Amino acid sequence: MEEIIAIVETNNCFSDGIQMVTGCSFGNNSLVYHDLGKTAVTITRRDGQAIRIALDPDFEDSRGQEYPEAYALFEKLIARREPSEPEDFAKMIQLFADMSMRELSVPVETMFRITKLTIDIPEYAPIFESKKCVACGENVVATRLIEKEGKCLCFGCSGAGHGIVTGAGISTEG
Repeated sequence: MEEIIAIVETNNCFSDGIQMVTGCSFGNNSLVYHDLGKTAVTITRRDGQAIRIALDPDFEDSRGQEYPEAYALFEKLIARREPSEPEDFAKMIQLFADMSMRELSVPVETMFRITKLTIDIPEYAPIFESKKCVACGENVVATRLIEKEGKCLCFGCSGAGHGIVTGAGISTEG
């Protein structure tokens, strides 16, 4: 755990694939999220030797011309969320499955920009104790408690803002 670290630069389905392929996850503290909005990942070992893999923009931009029917359905069903028939989703899934199999024969150098680098490694994830919020009674990682009038409260009970990751990236809620 944490011997291989993946630093993803987006929070879309690319990041799901990185978790699947590497085994890195937030739960085992080996997945780091940098909210840069790029389809890219840096994978490193504890010695700092790393590779950054970024989707080549020319390759990415060419997919719509290569697979027009798949991308038109994606735009309609996913991007615009237009009303549709169940067959439309089935067709889109089949088209993308076929596309995925064809893409396996594309040279890696065509799909990605790959750079070797040396980076500063994040420290091993610290382990913090949990304490109870005096208002709701739930256990909270101690570093996420707010002290108000001498009482320890979770973000929710204290009304304090906290970070949130959504499809739009990192923002503050509360």
